[in-house]
Amino acid sequence: MVRDMAKQHADGLPHLCSSGWYGIQDGGASSVVVGHETLMRIMDHMTPRGLSVDRYLFMATDKMFGFGGDTSRRADWSVRLPVYIGGNCGYMECFVIEGATPLLVGRPILQALKINMNCQDNQMTVAGGPWIDVPIGEKGEYLLRLDDGVELDPQGEHVSFDYITDETLAAMDNYEDLDNYVNIHEYLATTQRPPPEVALQAVEIKEEKTTQDEPSSDPPDEDPPAARRPITDRLMKTLHMNFNQFNKKRKRKASLEQALMVHQKNKKIFWEVSSGSGNLATTMEAEGWEVMCFDLQHGWNFEVALHRHEFLQLQEQVCPELYGWPHRAQPGHPCRT
Repeated sequence: MVRDMAKQHADGLPHLCSSGWYGIQDGGASSVVVGHETLMRIMDHMTPRGLSVDRYLFMATDKMFGFGGDTSRRADWSVRLPVYIGGNCGYMECFVIEGATPLLVGRPILQALKINMNCQDNQMTVAGGPWIDVPIGEKGEYLLRLDDGVELDPQGEHVSFDYITDETLAAMDNYEDLDNYVNIHEYLATTQRPPPEVALQAVEIKEEKTTQDEPSSDPPDEDPPAARRPITDRLMKTLHMNFNQFNKKRKRKASLEQALMVHQKNKKIFWEVSSGSGNLATTMEAEGWEVMCFDLQHGWNFEVALHRHEFLQLQEQVCPELYGWPHRAQPGHPCRT
């Protein structure tokens, strides 16, 4: 690896500054990912330029990311992120993780945007356009401007692209509802994550001004505490997604507690992994074995690295006498990882 220390100087661009909003070109990444805190700062940057927070739409996902060494982050959500590249308005589906990870634009999206690089001269083209200087970050990283032309179409009336990678779509396929997203308010209410500092305040001020300008002709409510938020399809869907995530974690936690309790009682233990119909587990239970099943119905998804890690830790603690492995658990299957 060759590091040019001359690139690391004060002239490098911050990812959010007066000259624009930039994402990092990451040719080694297979998706687009951003930290929640960074996303909130992006909203604060774009709202004064006319982009409404209502254009950020969120979907529940299930994806684990590795960041060098043993560091990993789980993305329980993705956002349909409005961007402006080379004067064109579009969307990129972007995983959202905890923390302040900068926006990383992966290789498939860079290819879809037809970005060509001349690393010798630090120049690039976008979609066959003219060669331009590549924006350079504070640490020498190549950047991609994502707010170029927002003033021309802040409402997104002329969308030129709407990209989602196969990896992102697969993570979204783990959930039942794929046709509808939730807005920023429902996302924040579900995750209990901190909101943007100014973006939502601007919306509240605008709504308050509209309310003052249009006095209501309705009689005052004699019982204000009786007011209730209407139960809409979108609200029900948000509650469903929140319960879906919570319920899976609760089932997995219950499995862990049950396994440890059985271990302390010195009973004969049988584990059926990815049980399917569970016929074998039923037979073993009838023979007097203490049975546990590890499958999707019990909150275990061995496609998820965290679940595999917890399973192996539990296995070391309990050491069951007998296992039932699925026939498909050949080398390379998650159960054999």
